[in-house]
Amino acid sequence: MIELCPKCRSNYIYFSKRNNCFICEDCGERFSDLELKKKIFFSYGHDKNAVLVERLLNDLKDTYDVWIDKNEIKTGDDWRIKITNGILESDYVISFLSMHSVRMPGVCLDELKIAICEKYGSIITVLLEDEKDVSTPASISHIQWLDMSQWEQNTISDNQWYNEKKNELIKVLNEPHNANFVGDISKIYDIIKPITNDTKEQFLLNKKFYGRKWLLNMIDEWLDTSSKVFVIYGGPGFGKSSFIAHMSHYYNNVICSLYCEADKEFHHNTKNLIKIMAFKIASKMYDFRTVLLRKLDLIKHINLNDFSANELFEKLIIEPFNELIDGNRETKLIFIDGLDETEKEGDCEISRILVSNICKLPSWIKVIITSRPSISIKQMFSSYNPLEINSENDENSKDIYNYLNDELNYLFSEDVNFHDNLKIATRKCNGSFL
Repeated sequence: MIELCPKCRSNYIYFSKRNNCFICEDCGERFSDLELKKKIFFSYGHDKNAVLVERLLNDLKDTYDVWIDKNEIKTGDDWRIKITNGILESDYVISFLSMHSVRMPGVCLDELKIAICEKYGSIITVLLEDEKDVSTPASISHIQWLDMSQWEQNTISDNQWYNEKKNELIKVLNEPHNANFVGDISKIYDIIKPITNDTKEQFLLNKKFYGRKWLLNMIDEWLDTSSKVFVIYGGPGFGKSSFIAHMSHYYNNVICSLYCEADKEFHHNTKNLIKIMAFKIASKMYDFRTVLLRKLDLIKHINLNDFSANELFEKLIIEPFNELIDGNRETKLIFIDGLDETEKEGDCEISRILVSNICKLPSWIKVIITSRPSISIKQMFSSYNPLEINSENDENSKDIYNYLNDELNYLFSEDVNFHDNLKIATRKCNGSFL
């Protein structure tokens, strides 16, 4: 309900039926109810949980301008454009997480990708099914969700439960500074206090991803081996980081993606990098999070920064992992992008810690690393038979050729020499998308 004029904040306002709008008696401003409503985009899967989504829609639509596909997309519409515009024009994106909504391939993952790139600070997540069954994309797993996974048991018999959850959601929508829900993910963040910055991931997800099927095939083959580390070396512009960002968002077996940047001082702080890794893994894995919280409670009288970097890795990552039940687990991946960017004067402490401790991780945990071909890093990981992408890599060159062909064909489709020139252009790229 409107209480104040949006221009002068006066409460002397009235609704004029003749003009079909509100009018302020003090300043004469005219405005509609709809203009003051925050715009909310609902991203959800068309599954059994749509019953709850529909109920929330009905309860919120009088207060908020809610975009939902069943109302907004009509026969004949280009649904991709409608969805993209719906997200771009929204104040908040509410992502309803279920097994169906996070499946790959799936429209909801594409919606989330746009939201991460354009509305990163305005994404709200609502968990609709048991966390053990819903594999949240690593790109948003650190966002504490509103847990409504018990809705089927509670909404029918207990309206109080539903109303409390709905009011929590409304509180966050109305008070952006409260844009996090109470939960274990928030608790771990408050205890560990990692210094994070996800700007690089947002930027990478916004870039067009192309090809790399051959690299995915190599990783699939590697997953069937006993090797625990896959290292990808390549120069700037080879698409290493874009590949990691794409995998992190669309593949549910990724439990952590760490993007290192040389110009971020906190990425040269090895202890902070370990904290980020522990926090992201805990955000993605329920049982790891449970063990880590218990361990943090046992050492709450100790400042985490009093541990050495190696001790911190042991306490926050090795020990929680080794208390988990191994039985028949699916392989989980940890991504570390731009490892060379953490180097200081030729030394890379996090690399030394990784090389010393990777063997202590459970057999179902594997690590994929990208780096420029730094001599010190190559020496440390030489035993892992790393892949090096360079201008002589035929598959990489094919990706660049196909990319240029798709992007330029409409300009030169009548040129009889187009494909010959394209081959020359591809060679001049020297294997780099930049």
